[in-house]
Amino acid sequence: MLTTVSPSIARLDEFDAQVMPMRGVDAAVLRLVGDYDIATVTSLTACLAKVVAADERDVVLDLSDVTFVDASTVTVLVLLEQHLHLDGRLLHLQSLSPCAARLVSLCHLERLLEPN
Repeated sequence: MLTTVSPSIARLDEFDAQVMPMRGVDAAVLRLVGDYDIATVTSLTACLAKVVAADERDVVLDLSDVTFVDASTVTVLVLLEQHLHLDGRLLHLQSLSPCAARLVSLCHLERLLEPN
């Protein structure tokens, strides 16, 4: 399953999500698109919580189309990782955009990178 999540231009408190099946993937894959900051953290958290509650598999976040992330988004990712870990699941990050790669490096989140 691939879910594309992007902040709505009309309302920053909502996310546009599209779900599509993915062959050979045994994880809930979400592709984040756009900017993620303090203005979107509540909606992002709610969206991720819905996906985690609806799917018992590991979670993969595709960050290839992320154009901006801030510290509040890092907090969301770390808390998501901890929640999944308590449930015996994993969080992986894949296809990092340049700004997402910088964030992962600065915050020492390399452990979340999906193995090649």
